[in-house]
Amino acid sequence: MATPSGSRRFESMADPLVDSNRPPHRVPVGPVQPASPIRFSKL
Repeated sequence: MATPSGSRRFESMADPLVDSNRPPHRVPVGPVQPASPIRFSKL
């Protein structure tokens, strides 16, 4: 059935599709660093 390697391959293919809906996990450090503390502060 769906093996771990297959799942990872599927995620890679869906990466661009998911990028449209929400930001990918590999985001630049610039916009992420300032947003991280701000989000934690609000929480």
